[in-house]
Amino acid sequence: MRCHVCSKDYIKKDHHLYCVECGHSYKSPKCDATEYHVKQYRKNVGQYRDSEEIINDVVQPVFHEARKKMVEERVALIKEYGLISPGSRCLDVGCGAGTYAMELSEHVSSVMCLELSDVLVNEVRRLGFQCCQSDFLSASFEESLYDVVSAWHVLEHVEDIESFVRKMFELSDNGVVLEVPIDRKIPTNYDGHIHYFSKKSLRKLVERFARKVVELPGIQPPSALIIGLKDEHTA
Repeated sequence: MRCHVCSKDYIKKDHHLYCVECGHSYKSPKCDATEYHVKQYRKNVGQYRDSEEIINDVVQPVFHEARKKMVEERVALIKEYGLISPGSRCLDVGCGAGTYAMELSEHVSSVMCLELSDVLVNEVRRLGFQCCQSDFLSASFEESLYDVVSAWHVLEHVEDIESFVRKMFELSDNGVVLEVPIDRKIPTNYDGHIHYFSKKSLRKLVERFARKVVELPGIQPPSALIIGLKDEHTA
């Protein structure tokens, strides 16, 4: 099987596939990944900080409080690179419980959300955001273009990463923001992650579609963060 990023042959390594060329790893989900994220993700023990964050499938205020500093750093970053303004329209793919959308909405005109998990979609809609509950590649949106399309710790959950990133760029006017975990131990059992990126493999993937790539330290460590700009002169 060939690497999803650089097309070199994977090698078998323990219970996953590994690319020597770009450092990318792949582990087949062996199940319906979309169904898993709709019905099981965020319900399994260990997938949120403690039992106080989600009780009886309802997101608690402590969930947002625990992530407040992180989302403030995210918004400050995209403002620093000139990606948003008060009139901006944004799309957040895999928006979680809407913590980032809440912070972002204070600085832009609108935030459209997309999420799969039943638990999280309910919370996003409770917060007052429009939220499309759909697989991103199957989803259609009212807006043909958004100023910024973001996916924070989402791409590692996606099977077809090339089509996913391509669609992000097709929907964005200024550019896209992607952050993924790196240096993560690959578990034996499926936990929602399919792709395990290196800094090199994430950059190589985004470079296919961006006119300019800005590589930055991840906000949620250990992670890799890339801003892919559509115009060379932007930022």
